[in-house]
Amino acid sequence: MERHTTRTLCSALLLALTCHSNAAEAPAEERRQPDASSRISEVVVTTKRLETQRQIMTDFVVNVADTSNSSRGYARWRNRLCVGIHNLRNEVAAQFLADRISEIALELGLRPGEPGCYPDVSVIFTTDGRDMATRLVEATPSAFRPFGNTHGTTKSRKDLEKFQTSEDPVRWWQVTMIVDELGRPAVDVLAGLEALPQYRGSNSRVKEGTSDDIWANLIIVDTSKVQGKTWAQLADYIAMVSLAQVKPGSRPSNHDSILNLFSEANPPAISDMDMVYLKALYSMDTMIRPRTQRGMLASWMIRTQREMEEIK
Repeated sequence: MERHTTRTLCSALLLALTCHSNAAEAPAEERRQPDASSRISEVVVTTKRLETQRQIMTDFVVNVADTSNSSRGYARWRNRLCVGIHNLRNEVAAQFLADRISEIALELGLRPGEPGCYPDVSVIFTTDGRDMATRLVEATPSAFRPFGNTHGTTKSRKDLEKFQTSEDPVRWWQVTMIVDELGRPAVDVLAGLEALPQYRGSNSRVKEGTSDDIWANLIIVDTSKVQGKTWAQLADYIAMVSLAQVKPGSRPSNHDSILNLFSEANPPAISDMDMVYLKALYSMDTMIRPRTQRGMLASWMIRTQREMEEIK
């Protein structure tokens, strides 16, 4: 089924880019072919003494994970992921970014989109992030509102205001959808904003009849604020906020994470902890009740970390 959510976001994107004629300049290395060979592939995860492994994992989830609504569970992509890079003059860098994000997605079990595919993740480079965000929201405001009057499909109006006014180097807006076990919308996505949500699926005491999928992700990179970062660092950061619901501006200082890129930590690459989190998210059963998902995700992270250590 074709996702009109994604198409609406992309229509807003094209309109805004048409009005924003100057292609963005990005990090200092943009005129050289990106080379990720120097990226540190092994990062030792440090922990505080006396903390248990479960406490560490739970703390990471609390600091990083974000949901569209407090009553919903953690969302993830289903099956395929197509990445589009927009408004970047350096075509080699654009291809590198798309390939790197797709590479990590493949490691999580997702199928990268074919060349020319309709993007699920749209990464826009601009010299003014606030201006671009405002243009997009004003061009197609309906793309940033809940579908079928279900608050579990987008964040709040307050969050939307923060998306437009943020000073962060990278900002993102995700659209999720409540789906049944086959990935079909469990609500009437074409219903007006005043219509009541119509859920499909059966519930039990342990599992829900529905879960949440990410349907679209719009990411804006303010190139005036990413100078000095490498393409490899930026690609890994964008991959992290593309593949999971991450709190805007999240900087989990107690953990080794690529999300600390715009802090003094300046990590060189996506970390083992980041990959443990992503792999656990894409392995756990998201049909379990939302209130139990945090503990289940922490348990899957412990299991995933052990598996990764055994491989090494």
